[in-house]
Amino acid sequence: MERPMAMRNLKVWQKLAVMGAVLMLPFAVVTYTMVSSIDTLGSDFARQEIRGLEYYRPLLKLLQDQQEHRGMASAWLSGDASFKERLNSKGADIENDIKNVDEVDGRLNKVLRVGTKWTVLSAATRDLLAKSRVLPVDQSFELHTKAIEDTIALISEVGDQSNLTLDPDLDSYYLMNILVFQAPELSESLAQARGLDRRVDAAVEGTLTAVRAVASADLVQAQLGARRLVQDIAVALQAALVVQYSPSVVAETFLASRLGDADGRVFGTLSVGSAAAKEVVDLAFAG
Repeated sequence: MERPMAMRNLKVWQKLAVMGAVLMLPFAVVTYTMVSSIDTLGSDFARQEIRGLEYYRPLLKLLQDQQEHRGMASAWLSGDASFKERLNSKGADIENDIKNVDEVDGRLNKVLRVGTKWTVLSAATRDLLAKSRVLPVDQSFELHTKAIEDTIALISEVGDQSNLTLDPDLDSYYLMNILVFQAPELSESLAQARGLDRRVDAAVEGTLTAVRAVASADLVQAQLGARRLVQDIAVALQAALVVQYSPSVVAETFLASRLGDADGRVFGTLSVGSAAAKEVVDLAFAG
């Protein structure tokens, strides 16, 4: 089956589904592990999938920590000394992630055969940690992003080698396709937006908090909050993308109207007389 490689090729509802998958990854992976059917798929096939999930979990944690370390390093290198301790702590988290993947790789490489790529990635990540405090900001971001892209590529390789992306059951196949291919791409889009605008950061963090609340609520409360949650997910995703890829005037207008004090959310509102409102009007009637 053809693999979706770019988020831009997905429809809006598909992007929302992927966004939900990113935020709910721990629950989805655990659920999938519990419902894997050895009798239906055959013991060898199912065991290989379980091996893939074992390798997938520490890689996903490494990916998340790499993304957070990139943002913290950028802030530190830009002169924000308040990130010193957080950067140290996140570096320690990454070292621990590497040890966890090393352990899994030592057990499973004979059957998954991804050890060579992991050796290269782990060495590059450790080298990046060693010099991340002295690099120029742009170079630090570039090297972090390269390591992140290589981690996403390794996640895809694990998916292929472990049968996770070959599941004959369509429901399981689509779930794994989201988890292994689409979710890491989307998480990277969101991660790159961190630190670009405080309103985007607040929207993403607020959405994460809302997802955790819904996940721990009873069924009735979860259903009552579902509509607002999907709205928050959509706005957070739009904000993360627009701040990265749109002209500054478009990005500022979107953020001010959806995430500003007026709280326009989906439809967007701007305060009368605000700078953003004036700029929109000027552009609309420019001769």
